[in-house]
Amino acid sequence: MDGGAYKTQGADTCVYIPQVDCNGRRSTLRKAPAGTAFVSRITRDHHELEIQKSVVKALKKLEGEGHGITKFFNLADSSCIPNFKPDDKREACTIKALQGDERNLINLITPVQNETLLTSIRAKSKPDALIKSSLKGVMLAMARLNAIGITHSDSHFGNLGWQGDQLVIFDWGR
Repeated sequence: MDGGAYKTQGADTCVYIPQVDCNGRRSTLRKAPAGTAFVSRITRDHHELEIQKSVVKALKKLEGEGHGITKFFNLADSSCIPNFKPDDKREACTIKALQGDERNLINLITPVQNETLLTSIRAKSKPDALIKSSLKGVMLAMARLNAIGITHSDSHFGNLGWQGDQLVIFDWGR
């Protein structure tokens, strides 16, 4: 398979693993480590792209001040207009707004993450001590961002996910 297979969807986004190809130029938001696997989060929300750019800029500023909190945020590595292929199974996405003209869509190419915090709590797949310490880390990282005027307006256990044993916040669309 060359493109992405439909995996799941949120309120405004459909996720494809691996990522969907780009139609033309790809715009870099930040550089993920070599060997990172990616998904495509397809949306029509241009506002989310601008929010993610602002978060990346703020994280770089905080990093320069000695606050290494980037690891707590799963943000797009790059973005482009998607180029769906027939084997991407685009029609599996039931969000009507994403079924229109591809030129109005955004392909947010984002590092893969595993289960959400909510799922891991229900499945008891992570030790309680790891969950508690991870939540504390995410909350402190968000407090740093909040202090410079950036908030995540849809924070809940379904928008926190695991990358290995690292808890990250994702889904900046709202």
